[in-house]
Amino acid sequence: MTLDGNCRVGVFSQPMKATVQRGPSGFSGEFNDGAKGDGLDVVSGKVGADRMVFGLNRKQLNGAMMARLEDKNSMNITVSVKIQDDLIPVVGMKLKRTGDVPRDFAKK
Repeated sequence: MTLDGNCRVGVFSQPMKATVQRGPSGFSGEFNDGAKGDGLDVVSGKVGADRMVFGLNRKQLNGAMMARLEDKNSMNITVSVKIQDDLIPVVGMKLKRTGDVPRDFAKK
């Protein structure tokens, strides 16, 4: 799965991208360009009926990305980092599907 969009604060906008794969040993992937660049690695995950939660890591920094379906055309994504014992939200995005959705895809 790839989520691709922009995070905007006032007049500033920055591209945001997350790629996640499910493999035999669990979930893996990258948030932005991964820990090798300026982003975070996806190191774990859990998928439910209306939400996905992924563990994030970059050296000493740990966090989580939660993607929650608001309705069939909207998804809210929050990226939080762990500071001491608290998860602090640092990025929030709302993705809205626009245009026509293929009939077969809309049924899934």
